[in-house]
Formats: sequence, C-alpha cells, structure tokens
Amino acid sequence: MKRHPSLIPTSREHHQMLMVAQLLKRDAPAYKGLPTDPEGKVAYAKRLWRDLIEDHLTLEENVLFPFAEEFEELQVLVQELKTEHQALRKQWQGVERYPQNLEVSDTFGRMLETHIRKEERVFFEQLQAVSSEEALAQLAKKMGSNAPQS
Repeated sequence: MKRHPSLIPTSREHHQMLMVAQLLKRDAPAYKGLPTDPEGKVAYAKRLWRDLIEDHLTLEENVLFPFAEEFEELQVLVQELKTEHQALRKQWQGVERYPQNLEVSDTFGRMLETHIRKEERVFFEQLQAVSSEEALAQLAKKMGSNAPQS
C-alpha cells in the first residue's frame, strides 16, 4: 500500500533511524561517510538519539498512538509498540553506559530495526486501512503541530 502523506515524515525519520540500527549491528558493513570504529558508531548514534530518535518516539507516543488507539483493531498492536519503545529506551541506556560493549550496541541495533520494520510494514499499513482520508489529514496536522522544535 502506498504511504499516506500524513505518515511520510515519520517514514523518512524511520529511514534515518534504520541507518543507526544497521550501523550498530555487529556485522554491519562499512557505510560511506559514516564511522567504522565502535566508538565513532556509538558517538554517531548518540547524536541521532539526541537530535531525532528520542523526539520521534515521544511524538509517536503523544500523537500517533493515541490517534491509532481510537480504532479497536489497532489497540493491541499499539500496546506492543509502546512496550517496544520502553525496551528500546532501556537498551539505549545500556549503549550509553557501555559504549565499548559491542553486544549491547548490536542488541539495540537489532531491536530498533525490528521495531521500525513492524511500524512500517504492519502498523502503518493497518492504520491506513482503517482510517478515513479526513482522519489521516487531521493526523497530519497534529503530527506537524506537535513536532519538536529544534
């Protein structure tokens, strides 16, 4: 299904977040213009956590998830995604606490990738299927007006 315009900004952020996920995985290939050493990878991830990921999770929790919870058929999925957000934050604390621990970074990268793929392939598809065009247009306004100001 084609992505609704109200979800495109979130999908674009997901793409940036997937780069962090890939970079932190133990078996990550070298990416042009991105760090290759563990310390550099974690430093890059810390910048994106601060500049994008934390605010992204918060916006989803404060705007996108409450919107989706209005649809009974999405309530269980939204609860799963909220639980995954909590797990991601907890694992991220481990990355910050133990930046030299490749296993901790690898686990975070894999968790983040799995979560994003679930949002893109399952959640967004189901959300678009149950939402009216008018409701999605309202969501776009809410997402834009609640976006963190840098």
